[in-house]
Amino acid sequence: MNPPTLALSAALLAAAPGIASAQWNPALGQYGKEVSSDLRVMTWNIADAVVSTSNRKSQAVFSNWDAVARIIADLQPDVLIIQEAGDRSGNGSGSGVDSVAQLERTFEQLIEGGLDEFNGNAPIAHYVQLHAPDYDLPFKFASTSTDGFNRNVILSRYPFVDLNGDCIAERSSFVVLGDGPAFGNGGIRDFATAEIDLPDDVYAHDVVVGNSHLKSGGSSSDVSDRLNAAENISAYIRNFWDGRLSGEPDPQNFVNGDDAVRVLIEGTPVIYGGDWNEDYLSNGFPGAPETMVQNVGGFNDGPDRDGSDNTFDDARQINSTSDATIGSSKLDYIGWQDSQVEGVRREFVFNSAVSGLVLPAAVAGYPIAPTAASTSASDHRPVVVDFILETVEPDQRSCDRIDLAAPFGVLDLDDIDSFIANFSTCAYADLVAPFGVFDLDDVDAFIVSFFAGCP
Repeated sequence: MNPPTLALSAALLAAAPGIASAQWNPALGQYGKEVSSDLRVMTWNIADAVVSTSNRKSQAVFSNWDAVARIIADLQPDVLIIQEAGDRSGNGSGSGVDSVAQLERTFEQLIEGGLDEFNGNAPIAHYVQLHAPDYDLPFKFASTSTDGFNRNVILSRYPFVDLNGDCIAERSSFVVLGDGPAFGNGGIRDFATAEIDLPDDVYAHDVVVGNSHLKSGGSSSDVSDRLNAAENISAYIRNFWDGRLSGEPDPQNFVNGDDAVRVLIEGTPVIYGGDWNEDYLSNGFPGAPETMVQNVGGFNDGPDRDGSDNTFDDARQINSTSDATIGSSKLDYIGWQDSQVEGVRREFVFNSAVSGLVLPAAVAGYPIAPTAASTSASDHRPVVVDFILETVEPDQRSCDRIDLAAPFGVLDLDDIDSFIANFSTCAYADLVAPFGVFDLDDVDAFIVSFFAGCP
């Protein structure tokens, strides 16, 4: 891949469909992206702040719901991965866990506001678009995997689509049946992934985003549980998404139920994060965070697309050298395949209590004590990474979404046959909005992109 031209006109990028303009200037309380084509990914354990039964949606002042909404409005991630959502008992507003439908609707309330049908149609007083009316995360995926209390959630500015031809765009779990010590799933709340279609007139490729919450605790069984889950996740990425350098998905049949047609197109990164519940600087041995991004069991192939290890963030609190995401520890991470991104422009931990920090607008308006917004929202602080991805030239479009059949990199009759075979049955052929509906707009989009060819 060719390095991006960082001097590319910001005005040109901001004018591209689907790309919002923003600004990074902490001295003025501005924490948006410096370059609008960067992909901002944020992970956050919100400590039970968002649940359908919460009555804090309509409270006038000083609630964790309000604080979460304000922080999201100011940081505006393109993809937001959430842990500890939907726990009614943890929120103090009931028992059990929200269903998938209830939790996805609750995040819609958090973003858009409206009336709260879960609480007598009370008007929702605090929501993201109250502070950032042009910002939206319209695509929401709550994992079906739960420990009976929490669910993991992935929210995106861009649609979820099938990128590897198995007619699935959102996965809540996996099972690895081998590969060194790897055997089992992604741990206590498993490993959710969403395949995301980035705008073809901006980005050369798409992205897969993963989300996990490893087991907490310091007992030997807790440590073992985290390590095993990390081994499994690393093996899953290496085998299922990248095909162990073979060009074929899961060539050794290590992943149960694998029906993928293809590995991810070169340049499509897997980016994953969450609450990994271990501080790599103090765990005293290569533990779960290190294992999440490294090879497993003595094999020479790591989970990066080129067979090397992946990378996780070195995010620090703004105006501070601290990497702490809870108390004085770093438990929250974002990892990525560094061979599949052009670079990282910025990474940071947001903590409103840092001395001398100029607070962004919505957080600055948090009632009573704006500097306490982070603590009010959650005991964890969000980690944010701005990824530099390969972009297309202004007069080009990515052809990844229509290059549906081998030989990949060539558009031919096999791609047309694959599109026809999947039309009306598989998100592989669902190219344009409204997503979930197969219509002539999808056919038109395929024809236009097919005859435009691959850049």
